[in-house]
Amino acid sequence: MRLVAPHLDAPHQAELIEQAEIADAAGLEVLPGARALLAALPPDRYTIVTSGGRRLANTRLHAVGLPIPPTIITAGDITRGKPDPQPYLAGALALGVDPRTCLVFEDAPSGILATTVEHQASPYEGPPAAVIGSG
Repeated sequence: MRLVAPHLDAPHQAELIEQAEIADAAGLEVLPGARALLAALPPDRYTIVTSGGRRLANTRLHAVGLPIPPTIITAGDITRGKPDPQPYLAGALALGVDPRTCLVFEDAPSGILATTVEHQASPYEGPPAAVIGSG
């Protein structure tokens, strides 16, 4: 936002956008297989990594009836967002696992790019942990 509209108060505008997204839960859908996957994983073996805020993540998970894991990595937890690998590295750290042992499920191109940096989490490596990205 600072690049395209430097005259605006970026934190305030981000808060307004998040409030609008929180209020708009209509039409949210769970991707096929997501509910079964999360039900099969112990809660301490996965986290969610999102470029949104914590309130938005919790609201959307609750709205679709998905469990809220003990850890969620949000925009407020990092200084560099996707496609930088920092969000996924923070997710692996929160789980206490080597990022190279994480299985990542991602729904956005920038998140996919963040997982493919050498020596970072890879969408093709196996458990013991899962890091689920959004947005």
